[in-house]
Amino acid sequence: EAEGGGAARAAESGRVLCTAWCRAEPVLAVSAAEDGVRVFNEEGDALEDCVLRRSSCDALAMDWRVRSKVLACGWDDGAVTLWNTKDKSLKEDGSVHSSRATLVKWSPEGGRLLSADSGGTVAIWRTDYRGRLAVAAKRDVGSGEEVVCCAWMLTPDYREAQRELPTPPQHVFVGTRLGTVALLDLKGELVASGRCPGALRTMSWFEEEQRLVVIGEDGSLLQFRFVSGSDELEVLSKVKLSMTSSASRDGVQKAIWTSPGLLATCAREPMVRFWDIPNDQSYFVTCDNVDGIIRVGTKRVDKDDGSGEGKVRGSVGQEAVTDISFNPRTRVLAASTTGGQIYLWRFVGKSATVLAGSKANASEES
Repeated sequence: EAEGGGAARAAESGRVLCTAWCRAEPVLAVSAAEDGVRVFNEEGDALEDCVLRRSSCDALAMDWRVRSKVLACGWDDGAVTLWNTKDKSLKEDGSVHSSRATLVKWSPEGGRLLSADSGGTVAIWRTDYRGRLAVAAKRDVGSGEEVVCCAWMLTPDYREAQRELPTPPQHVFVGTRLGTVALLDLKGELVASGRCPGALRTMSWFEEEQRLVVIGEDGSLLQFRFVSGSDELEVLSKVKLSMTSSASRDGVQKAIWTSPGLLATCAREPMVRFWDIPNDQSYFVTCDNVDGIIRVGTKRVDKDDGSGEGKVRGSVGQEAVTDISFNPRTRVLAASTTGGQIYLWRFVGKSATVLAGSKANASEES
C-alpha cells in the first residue's frame, strides 16, 4: 500500500530535471532548471545551507553514495562533481566528457562511480581517501549514440563477497538511445551485447531473478539474461506495457524498483504506474487530491491548521510526472511534475502488490 504524503514546490526558476534520495538520511536532492541543486527533507522543507550551483549549468543526473552524504552530479557541460553536503566540499572533473553528462550511478557499495554522456562515452571512476575522482576505465559504447541508462549486475557471488570485504560488482549494463545494450566489466571491456527494438529509455537489474529488465520508448518491456561464456544477451520475454496514448507517444521516462519484482514507472502522465512483473499485474497512484504540505514560494501550508481556511489539497490536474525516486530505507516515493511540484508517498503495510494512492485512489489495470 502507498499513502499520500504531500507536495513541495521545488523549483522557483524552472522545471525539475532530476531527483535523488540520500541513502544515509531521509533527504531528497532536487535539480531544477536555472536553479541549481537543492536538498529537501521529507516534510518538503528546503535545507537552506544545502544549495549547489555552477555558473550557467544544470545538473542532469544525480546519485548519492551509499552510507554517506556525498552526491554525484553530472552536468550539461560534461562535468562530474562530488558534493559532500556534510562539510560542503566539492570535487570536480571536466576532463572526461566533452558533451552533456546523461548518467551518474554509484555501485551499491560505493566503490565505483559510472558516468556517461550524450556522445556515447562511458567512464568508470574510483575515489581516493580524499574523495578525489580518478578514471579507472573509459569506453565509447554508442558510436556517437547518447547513453541513457545503466544498471549494475548484482550476482550471488557479489553478495557473498560483501560479507568479507566491500567490493564493486564485476559488471555493469549500459544502454544507448537507439537500443544498444552492452555489458561491460570494470576495465571497460565489452563482455556481451544485445538490442532493444526501437529507442531505449530505461533499464533495471532484477536481482532476484538475475535478469535485466529493459523498457523501450514504445512501451516494450524486455527481459535479458546473460549466460557466462556467451557474447550475446539472451532475450527471455517481451511484452507491451499498457499506457495512455499520450504516454505512449512520449515513452517511459524512468523506471525504478520499489520492492522485489515491483517496478515503478513514469511516462509524462498525471500518475505513477506500478508493474508487478512476477504476477503480470499493474496499478497506479495519481497526484490528485493529495492531502499534505504544499510549498508555494517560501510559504508552508499544512493540513487543516485551525486558521479557518480549511484543509488544503494539492491537485495538479493534468500535470505530468517527469521523474521518480524511491528511498528503500524509509519507503518513500517522490514524483516530480511538469509544474515543479514534488509529491511524496510512503509505502505502508507488508504487501508490495496491493497499492493505494491518496484517498485509496488506486486502480488495477488489465
